Amino acid sequence: CHVAVRRFNSLKEHLDLRKHEVELVRQKLQQTSHHRYQEEVDNLKESIAKLGEKVVECTNSVADNQHKVNDLEAKLKNVKALKETQLQTAKNEMVRLEKKAEESSKQWKQREQSHHFELGKEAGENEKLVGGRPKMTADNIQGVKKRLLASSTKSLRRLSQERKCTSYNHLIC
Repeated sequence: CHVAVRRFNSLKEHLDLRKHEVELVRQKLQQTSHHRYQEEVDNLKESIAKLGEKVVECTNSVADNQHKVNDLEAKLKNVKALKETQLQTAKNEMVRLEKKAEESSKQWKQREQSHHFELGKEAGENEKLVGGRPKMTADNIQGVKKRLLASSTKSLRRLSQERKCTSYNHLIC
């Protein structure tokens, strides 16, 4: 029985020694270049997987952003067209108003000339009657006021401004 115990202990020591040797070989293998390369390959595979996910995300983002860019370009084109339309409308309105102003100016000049003619004619008659400087009588003043009040309000304002009166009710300054 002693022999069996010795043999058991010897085998046990031999087994422990072999386990230790296997562990040392394993440690040496981990230190070899092949093992390090294998670890690098594993790390690179993980990185590739992560980068693949990011590429998919970026591709989706590019597609979404392309739609937004197309929408904005369409809106920008519409804004330019709208701007051109509004600009043309404003130009047409300006031309129309310039023509209207020119017509009003011509009408005003015609009225002004007729008033000057009438006033000149009346002044000539008064000069003949009085001789020299015309004398303004109450009838003459009333006649002038009636003619002036018959014309438009604009005419009265302009006439009062020409004569530098404070009010166009008192045009004889």
